[in-house]
Amino acid sequence: MLRDNLQRRYLLILQEDAQLQSIICKLISANSPIKLDPLITYKLQSMDLIKLDGDYASITCDLYCLYFQRQLCISNDFVSLKLEELQKNVEILHSNSNITLNCSFLGRRICRTCIGELDHSI
Repeated sequence: MLRDNLQRRYLLILQEDAQLQSIICKLISANSPIKLDPLITYKLQSMDLIKLDGDYASITCDLYCLYFQRQLCISNDFVSLKLEELQKNVEILHSNSNITLNCSFLGRRICRTCIGELDHSI
């Protein structure tokens, strides 16, 4: 119970600080310890979320790793994938809208020319 409250408190702290959240996700996905900025190291070590081996940090325990991966990193990856997908769709729509606008412009010029010829023939 105490550990659950502590994890939730740390989760809130990490969610409020995008930089800390990003670093935790990098540490979780890393295959080996990572060298961190001293201030980040201090913050994470003061919460006992990382252990140090010289200048290199890794997550303290597997429980934190699993919990924060599920709560922070998976949703981050999902959001990143969705953002990438949306950006691709926007690019596609943008390129298609240019084609549509160009076709509309050409269509109006052609129609004006046709209407002009009809006016002259009447």
